Amino acid sequence: MNPDGSTSIAETVGPTFKLYRKLLQRNEDAIKSTLRKTFAFGPNPRHLLDLYYPSANQTGADCPVLIFIYGGGLWQGDRLSPDGLLYANLGHFFAEKCGYVVAIPDYRLVPEAKFPSGGEDIALVVQWLMDNPDKFGAGDGEKARSLFMMGSSAGSIHLSTFLLQQCFASIMNQIVGSGNSCRLRLRAVILCSMPAHFRHSNPARAQVLTSYFADDIDRNCPLGQLEICKRENHISEVMPGIKVLLLTGSLDPEDEILGPVRDFATCWRSDGARSAAMLEVQVMDGHNHISPNLSLGTCDLAEETWGFQVAEFCNAIA
Repeated sequence: MNPDGSTSIAETVGPTFKLYRKLLQRNEDAIKSTLRKTFAFGPNPRHLLDLYYPSANQTGADCPVLIFIYGGGLWQGDRLSPDGLLYANLGHFFAEKCGYVVAIPDYRLVPEAKFPSGGEDIALVVQWLMDNPDKFGAGDGEKARSLFMMGSSAGSIHLSTFLLQQCFASIMNQIVGSGNSCRLRLRAVILCSMPAHFRHSNPARAQVLTSYFADDIDRNCPLGQLEICKRENHISEVMPGIKVLLLTGSLDPEDEILGPVRDFATCWRSDGARSAAMLEVQVMDGHNHISPNLSLGTCDLAEETWGFQVAEFCNAIA
């Protein structure tokens, strides 16, 4: 929140980055000491990902895998900031403190990106991991490794596209099925501060939204995709056995995030008891739209509580 009490995303970005960068710089050596390897996962120059490995297990053997999709309003963002701290701090946290192999990919941005390119890029990441199990320490004959997927803000838009769009059903079936051929098994999805629809969004976002979604914003936003999914299938059949965690910051803006997330949760739960049981909603107390991803790696327990909250959610399922 800003001194004037505003929780607007645009108005909190600058002050939040300034505050947390100082906290991360204090722990810079530890963050950068985590083993990070970079790989290409597709044909586009943006198709690069970083894998982070726990210091205690630098092959990644037996570690669950977490894919994290960052935000950036659909038009900006990189998997690693110029100072090497953001999103290395998040890879460091979940690798070192939670024992995961963490994949953080880049994805195509507006104006190049057009719906459903965000889902396509995530599908390429998942396919690359399935094709390269040695990169996360999977051995021959090993049972399927637990996979978790987390998207933040615009990243959660892309993740919902991957989960709900019928065009990704084939690869989804591979990672949620009961067969033994796939080295990864999707267990849970975390959607952080998701702009589930744009009915009350800042007018300044109109150009970017139109560039990405064209004339189908209401249909192709997360809520619109969920409504289509419900008309064609039960959610529990599209994502069998998958738990979904909706996370919001207590200081997220009501118009752009909190209200749309409530609408998304209401729509999801109206699909029936089985689908409703898949969904959990939690709040990151004291966090605004920007601060959660910046808070990890600060070694401040209060700041990092939400990260442990996610790990507990995942571990209980795995």
